Amino acid sequence: MIYEERRITLKNGTFADYRAFVLQELWPHLIESGHEPLCLLNGLISAGVEDVVLIIGFENYDAWQQAQPAIAGSDSEQAPRAWIQEEAAKLLLASQYRPDGPT
Repeated sequence: MIYEERRITLKNGTFADYRAFVLQELWPHLIESGHEPLCLLNGLISAGVEDVVLIIGFENYDAWQQAQPAIAGSDSEQAPRAWIQEEAAKLLLASQYRPDGPT
């Protein structure tokens, strides 16, 4: 299992539209495709109002690659690209081990 952490800065005033898109369109599509959307976070300490973090689980790298057009969009004039000012995505690997103390 791998996870994508996508950090997005939205254009001013677009959070409600982006949130609705993620919850009503993107997540159902991802679940239907066998992926595991975990969370859409907003309101993090020291983050701007339009900063969001989206975390999604995928079976493997190929599954992640195949999902990119749905997650990132392909047309800069349509959702979700029209709302995104900047974004960065990184892949994380799951581990069966957890730290014993503070990290």
